[in-house]
Amino acid sequence: ALASNATLTSVSLRDSGVAADDCKVLAQALEVNAKLSFVDLAGNKIDGAGCIPLAKALEMNKALTSIILDENSIGNAGAVALGKALEVNSTLTVVKLRDNQIGMEGGEALGNALRKNTTVCEIDLGNNEIGEEGSTVLFDALAANGTVTSLRIDGNNISDAGGTALGKALQTNCALAAVHLSDNCICDGGSQAIFESLEANRTLTTLDLDNNLAGAQGMRALRNALTGNSVLKAVHLDDNDVDDHDAAVVFEALETNTTLTALHLNANKVGYRGGKALAEALHKNTTIRSIHLRDNSLPKDVKTHKWLADALDANNFVKYMDLRGNPIDYKFEHFTDRTVEL
Repeated sequence: ALASNATLTSVSLRDSGVAADDCKVLAQALEVNAKLSFVDLAGNKIDGAGCIPLAKALEMNKALTSIILDENSIGNAGAVALGKALEVNSTLTVVKLRDNQIGMEGGEALGNALRKNTTVCEIDLGNNEIGEEGSTVLFDALAANGTVTSLRIDGNNISDAGGTALGKALQTNCALAAVHLSDNCICDGGSQAIFESLEANRTLTTLDLDNNLAGAQGMRALRNALTGNSVLKAVHLDDNDVDDHDAAVVFEALETNTTLTALHLNANKVGYRGGKALAEALHKNTTIRSIHLRDNSLPKDVKTHKWLADALDANNFVKYMDLRGNPIDYKFEHFTDRTVEL
């Protein structure tokens, strides 16, 4: 039916038990279908054997713009086949491959594809096994790639080596707007390289480093980046073991930063010093809209809470502050035009 379809533009077969043998039939249809632009095959049993004919079909298909293959155990074999397809495919803009057991070989193949592909804008590789070497090839390709605007590579154990390679790529990349790197074992060296690259980068607006270990060097690099960067709008650093001193360093940069609108530092160690630095910054900052400090170590003393309350009185721009999970007794009830969660 799909081979002769002239009207249907979207098909979802998510969680439908599609297996490798079924993909041969589907691939034959995709080779000639000129109407279908969206296919969702997430949560099936396609594996590498089923992905290979699908990839072959993508080499010939001229209509499909989005394909979702999350949770299919396609492995390296499937990723390598898709990489070859992306080298010649000229219509796909969205490729989602989360939870597929893709390792180094598959990551390298997809990276090599991005050196040639000029249409893919969004790629999701979250929760795979790409690792340091695979991610390094991928990031090296992104250094010159001018079309990918969104990259998700969370949960891939890229570590500091991968973070350093990404930092190098971001210095010359002119397209990426959002990068998601949570759960990747990135520590001081990798985070420092990424944040230092932001001094030169002029496109990245969202950076997600949740559940890593950014460290003191990383925080100092972020402070410097926030002082000079004029495009970054959201930074996610939840659960990074950021201590009170390092948090204060970052908050101080908010005194002069004019672009950041959201800062996430949940589940860290922000305390008295960080609270004071944040309050002082909010007396000057006019762009930050949401601040997330849930489950930190802001002290119970009224002085710290009064500082924050006074800062919010002076600042009419912050609309949301999350202080849940801190030992705060102070009431922020008079802020009727914004939300302060305790």
